[in-house]
Amino acid sequence: MDLGAWNQRLAEHFGALARDRKDIPVFALEHGLAQAELLALQNTLRAHIQVSAPARDHQLVWVVYAAEIGYGYAGNEYWQTFEDKTPGWRLNGRRDWIRDAFVAFQRKFAGAKPSGPWAEQFSIIAWPITHAILPCDLQQQLARILYELRHSFSGELFDEPQRLGDFIAARSWNTSARFQNLVQAPALVGQIAAALLLQGKEGFKTLLHPTTLKRIGDDVDRERRGRDWLRGARHAAEERAKIRGLTIGRSTNTTFQRREEAREEVARLGIEPRLVLRPIEGSRWEVSLEIPDLSHLLLRFPQVREVLTESRCTVAGAAGRPLARGRCLHGPQRVPLSRWPQPDDVLLKFERTDAQLEYLLRAECMLRPGTSWLFKVASDGLAYESRGMRVRADSKYLLVSTEPFANSPVARPVELACQGVHAALLDVPAALTSEWEQALKQFQVTQAKSIEVWPAGLAAVAWDGEGYGEWLASETPTLAIRSDHAMDELTIAMGDGPSPSLTLTDTPPGEAVFVELPPLPVGLHKFSVAARSGSSADSEVIGDLDVVMRVREARPWSPGSTAHGPLEMELDPAAPSLEQLWEGKAAVLVSGPTGRQLMIRVQMFVRAGEAPLFERQLPPVTLPLPSEEWTRHFEAYIKNDKSAQGAYDDTHVCEIELTADELGVFTFRCEREFTPLRWSLRRNSSGFIALLRDDADSDAPVIERYSFESPAVGEKLPSGVEHNVPRTGGLYVAASGDFKVAIVVPPVVETLADLQFEPQIDVRGRTVESVAQLLALARLWNSARHSGELVGRARQRLISRAIATRIASLIAGDNWSRCERDFSREEIGIGMLRRAIPMRRNQQKNGWRLITVDQIFPREILVRLAEAPLAERGAAFKDLAENILSLEREGSLLWLSEFALRMASAPGSLENWAGSHLEKGINTLLDAPSLACTARFLVLAVDQMRTVPTGADEIYAGWGWS
Repeated sequence: MDLGAWNQRLAEHFGALARDRKDIPVFALEHGLAQAELLALQNTLRAHIQVSAPARDHQLVWVVYAAEIGYGYAGNEYWQTFEDKTPGWRLNGRRDWIRDAFVAFQRKFAGAKPSGPWAEQFSIIAWPITHAILPCDLQQQLARILYELRHSFSGELFDEPQRLGDFIAARSWNTSARFQNLVQAPALVGQIAAALLLQGKEGFKTLLHPTTLKRIGDDVDRERRGRDWLRGARHAAEERAKIRGLTIGRSTNTTFQRREEAREEVARLGIEPRLVLRPIEGSRWEVSLEIPDLSHLLLRFPQVREVLTESRCTVAGAAGRPLARGRCLHGPQRVPLSRWPQPDDVLLKFERTDAQLEYLLRAECMLRPGTSWLFKVASDGLAYESRGMRVRADSKYLLVSTEPFANSPVARPVELACQGVHAALLDVPAALTSEWEQALKQFQVTQAKSIEVWPAGLAAVAWDGEGYGEWLASETPTLAIRSDHAMDELTIAMGDGPSPSLTLTDTPPGEAVFVELPPLPVGLHKFSVAARSGSSADSEVIGDLDVVMRVREARPWSPGSTAHGPLEMELDPAAPSLEQLWEGKAAVLVSGPTGRQLMIRVQMFVRAGEAPLFERQLPPVTLPLPSEEWTRHFEAYIKNDKSAQGAYDDTHVCEIELTADELGVFTFRCEREFTPLRWSLRRNSSGFIALLRDDADSDAPVIERYSFESPAVGEKLPSGVEHNVPRTGGLYVAASGDFKVAIVVPPVVETLADLQFEPQIDVRGRTVESVAQLLALARLWNSARHSGELVGRARQRLISRAIATRIASLIAGDNWSRCERDFSREEIGIGMLRRAIPMRRNQQKNGWRLITVDQIFPREILVRLAEAPLAERGAAFKDLAENILSLEREGSLLWLSEFALRMASAPGSLENWAGSHLEKGINTLLDAPSLACTARFLVLAVDQMRTVPTGADEIYAGWGWS
């Protein structure tokens, strides 16, 4: 069959699909061809392209062919794969011709149309990838998300694919970059997911061609975990597809007319943190704040996604480092507090800001008002907050107060490992004496009523003993109710709905009644339980109790997902890319019992599921493993390994397995970022060859080389895939439109003379334009990836330092420039460098104050700041800046202080951080050379005094900005 006949057959097939679909898009992968037919079509097309250009009469054949390549696509270079599988394409084909063929298909057969930012950036590749429906490398990720969300399915969620797609997108924050590109078109994702879950079931419409759906399902089933995930999700979907009512799976298009509506919605989701006390050594107790799973906010408030996923979170009262990006989306977790939060403290504060999120956190994430809090000691030894301030006989409680307790015969003082509060232990007897009743009244604590409620059947995730508990969405809550009086009627009310009542017979005092509640959606639910005795005419209320139930998602166990196990891992970012892992920009922190051994295995794959390209078992490390130690260990045994360096450029997936015997196993995967252009290196006998992988949709990229000796001067190179690198190495840059990609190619080192070089940066003029030019140059060198060779990385850092030095010399003048050079050569000390800071008399006008040089960071302060956290150094510099510069708003001074420190320590990141305010910051520092030099002085002094070596992502030691 020739291409014309194949095209005619496909036209008839897609035409029939389009007539049946109406408002449902058609995908090119739904071609309906058997495997043998597909192979025949591909062979005929490949024979044709070797001798002739693609023809308009064969567009459908090319659309199917390109979609099939997209189905097997795993995030590597699409066009390279396409060209390798299609001999003759480089000579006779055009990339934009493929796009035109898909556009024609979309218009004639109502085909799917790519959408979202990714589709706008990659306007050609987006078509075959979209029409591949669900490429193989994304199938397991979708199956897992559907399984995780299965208990939140509802009828509303399946009414239209957009809703399900929004739901999946809201839970994709920790997936690979490729999957996040996919969910930028939620309607298409929802169509795919709905078909996988319910197609073929009675009353459910067909969304995908049956043979195509079976093919995708069979491919998911090939991996056992994917098969189990999909089966579990399908079973839940079938059960819950007819359930209507409140669900967190409602459309993200919901808008709230008033802030109060948004606050009510957040209250229903139940994101309020709670305090937990844990006994530690002796009679001391540790105070922790348990942070709930904030991932529920992503669907209801999609505008806060960037804040929750891309910024770190500071917990009020916590002494440790901020929580990693995305950490609050991993499920409940406890953070120890070193001081009790103030009444007006927002318990959770994110680095980035969003007005609505700040309002919601201020409404729901603050301490309950008051000066005292009551905690009941549960059977697990922990003390949970009892919100009703009521005690029950024969129970133990901890009473916590911001005021000291007066001496009491019934309360025993205990010590808290938390400043700002006092605590007393109340061991309530079975029968209260008058002494106890008087003490409780003094403490403003009451005795619980005669009705008692507790969870029955499967244990609740948490229960405070007084009416507050947590259940998983996979469970059916059952409550046991008991009274010390006979009960004749029991009433359970939920919110504003009807209040069902049970008529009881012969329920003697002390006998429990068990009530099974209906399945509840994720969120917070409040019940009122009331018991009465006697007939309806003369009944008497014997007790009532409010029950607060928080239902949260049941997350499946997988390596690395345990929230409170003995072995815990923290990743920042939550789903690091391969490049971030390799370049030391991913923080990996592992906590566990001190002294235990942790084994690390690293595997690199061209494709997931295939044999590894590289595999290495690293020497064991001792727990706990801080992020800095992880970086050094990975660099020593992987980045500096010649075999790993050789495998890196062909690697698309790196899998890290962390094992501590019976303590647990963590596994995380890092996938290569998808970019229009990518450099890789290949060695030959004379040095290196720089290879450019081009997936850009535009014309041939512009290619330049910068030498190490003249890092500010670019030499234009001819377009091409391979570039023979001179033995001196250099920086290779490829640009396509606004996108740039660079790589540092190390020199060939044979003698000590090959290691010596002196970068010359000839940018002159004390102007905003000159400083901005240097900052752009710093960003170019700083963003360039390297092969892992020590010499190349060292030169990249030295050039970044040279640029920072040149910026300082432009702002401060020749005298500072000479002193800084002498300081770097150890010809002068810190005192001489401090005295070089320009403190001009005319700075007293225009808001400047005059201080003496000796007031600028004396040596004893520098010694302390050198080992202090970066935030503490920033605060110290801001305090000093207040003595130099007077601004109307403190916010401006805070911003300017960080601007000056970033320019002095990490100029390559300043453009992105400052954004549209860059010119304003440069202008201010040009007018304030003393402030710029003081920042530079602090950076250089800390770098010299630090005992910890320079980090992988730092130019100067101790200045690794987030």
